[in-house]
Amino acid sequence: MKIRLIAVLLALALAGCAQLSARHELRDLARTQVLVVDGAVVVTQEPLIVRRAAADGRTADTVTWDLGTSGVLFAARNGVTIDAFVKPLAKDLTPELRRQLAERPLRDTSQVGQIRCATNEARTVATCTLPRALKRGFYAYTIRLQRGNETLELDPTVMLE
Repeated sequence: MKIRLIAVLLALALAGCAQLSARHELRDLARTQVLVVDGAVVVTQEPLIVRRAAADGRTADTVTWDLGTSGVLFAARNGVTIDAFVKPLAKDLTPELRRQLAERPLRDTSQVGQIRCATNEARTVATCTLPRALKRGFYAYTIRLQRGNETLELDPTVMLE
């Protein structure tokens, strides 16, 4: 177990270094590497942060996951899906909403139909388009990878500011 933990931490540290390469600038927070370490899917950011630029004329933001040349592919039809709004940002929480969330976790799927996700032809890069009309907060998403006949999954979050 300790060796597995060390391997995961090492992979995250090395992936963090990859984020500093010329290909991924520091300001590119909405792009993350996806790794498979000892059969477990690992992303280099958790949560994945999408910072909206103010009034820049764009109608949507994008989030990108990159497998690199790992030999693992995103699942053909549903490599990445954004599944539900699960939590508002801390600055948007009212005392009443805090009480409600303490009693019952939030899983609002009413807006996810607006989100479009797809993979490139090689199935090594997945991108989701997040319309500006989406609520700010945390969204649960699922990554599905194919390694031979095996499907690997991970359920992290995206923070939309």
